[in-house]
Amino acid sequence: AELYERSNALADMLRKILKQRASVAVWMPNGISYVVSYFAVQIAECVCVPILPQTPISDLENAVLQCDCIMLMTDNTGTQRLMKSGAKLTCSVLNVENYTLLQTTNHEVHFEGDCDVAVMLRTSGTTGNTKIVMLTHDNLLSNVRAICEAYHIEPRDRTLVLLPLQLPRFY
Repeated sequence: AELYERSNALADMLRKILKQRASVAVWMPNGISYVVSYFAVQIAECVCVPILPQTPISDLENAVLQCDCIMLMTDNTGTQRLMKSGAKLTCSVLNVENYTLLQTTNHEVHFEGDCDVAVMLRTSGTTGNTKIVMLTHDNLLSNVRAICEAYHIEPRDRTLVLLPLQLPRFY
């Protein structure tokens, strides 16, 4: 119940400052703040761009630019790294530990057509060049259904996802 409440409270805040389908980078270690942020982005009907916390600042700047992120959500450690590095980000920065907006922009991006992107993930691609793969909510639900069928998971069962859903590097 607490996870649901915290995620919804953050989603309410996001809805007030972002438009639906806005790309939001989540840059922090796996933990409760990461999970709350990830769910909040989804609840707010925005697109999540997960990025590993050890990503170099130059790669972070590139990821934000490549994915047209409107906002970067981070924690206290990420905030300190950004301030020390003098990062030049093209998006707003939100510290989710104290709900402080550190930087704001008027940047707006709109997807064309009937787009239901849930998350953007990095892939090395067959050519060796980094590509961004956009997964829709239907893609994610299809994957969940296939896993449930393959492993005979019932509605009463509970599962735990151990894989980090974060982008390792941008080149």
